[in-house]
Amino acid sequence: MVEGRRILAIENGLKKGTSYQFLQFFGDNLAVGEVTVSVLGEVEVDILGEKMILTETLEVIVLEDKKLEYTVYRDASATPMKIIAPTMFMELINCSQAYAMTPLGGAED
Repeated sequence: MVEGRRILAIENGLKKGTSYQFLQFFGDNLAVGEVTVSVLGEVEVDILGEKMILTETLEVIVLEDKKLEYTVYRDASATPMKIIAPTMFMELINCSQAYAMTPLGGAED
C-alpha cells in the first residue's frame, strides 16, 4: 500500500497545488475506496527531535459511508516520514527498527 502511494506521488509530483485521485482496496472492509491527494507544499517538521523540510499532503479517503483524512509528510523521494490520522487518533513516524523496538520511556536512537 505505502509503496504504491509513493510511486503515485512520484508520477504526479510533489509540487504545491497538485491533486490526483486513485482507487484503493481496503482488506479490512473488503471494499474499494476513493483516495484524493492534495499537495499543500513544503513545511518544517520535527521527527524525533530532528527538524526536516518535508512536503505536506492531505489524503482524503471515502470508503463506504466514511470519510477519513490523513496528513502525510513526504521526503524528496516521496517516502512518507510522518502520517497524522486524527480520526483514528494515530501518528506514525518513519524510524529505525532499533528505535521502534526500544522500551517506552527511554528511546535512544
